[in-house]
Amino acid sequence: MKLKTALILFLSFFTLFAQEIEFSKPDYNSIERNIKDKNSEFYYPVLIEKFVKHDTLITAEQYHHLYYGFVFDDSYNPYGRFSKDKELNELLGKEKLTNEEIQSVVSLADLALTENPFDMEMLNILSIFKDMIGDHEESKQIAVNLIGLIRAIVESGNGKECQTAYHVISPRDEYAVMGIMGISSLGQSLIGSCDLQRLDEEKYGISRLFFDISKPFKKLSDSFK
Repeated sequence: MKLKTALILFLSFFTLFAQEIEFSKPDYNSIERNIKDKNSEFYYPVLIEKFVKHDTLITAEQYHHLYYGFVFDDSYNPYGRFSKDKELNELLGKEKLTNEEIQSVVSLADLALTENPFDMEMLNILSIFKDMIGDHEESKQIAVNLIGLIRAIVESGNGKECQTAYHVISPRDEYAVMGIMGISSLGQSLIGSCDLQRLDEEKYGISRLFFDISKPFKKLSDSFK
């Protein structure tokens, strides 16, 4: 079964891209303060527990703190890959999966999310395969969480230039955002603190999207010190 890991598309979500929306860059000082405050609704241990349990009552501001607050977590590794990525990809590359193999995909995706709870590709895979095995409600809950994370990114900028770029905590998340837009890149280049994704203007009506990768780039730089 050859699974295209493009993100689940929800027609209602496309309204985000059909109009100009208000956006604001993540204030990391404020986020760090809030997620460490035990009296705050953004206190990270409580918030992350809600997320991993697929709570669908998480607010937009809480998703904002969940996603951008992860840069302060000891396990934050923006360039890391799932430890069993090869095994999972071999399963996903098959034309047809047995019931046992489908269960293996679910187990592997679950494991991947213990390593990185904000791996959007894995959230998408888990949602799809949960639906395949009949766990329809949990599939929907996971999809809601995935959309919440994407919305947090989209509301961090407009992607038109580096100064107003979408802020991501991992370069892989750029492709998650483009996936839900239904956009594929012609190529990527680094400009300052941003990744520039070149697009087919005739096809999409825009020629480029900017993603701010200052946080993952800083994490990478710090690892060499």
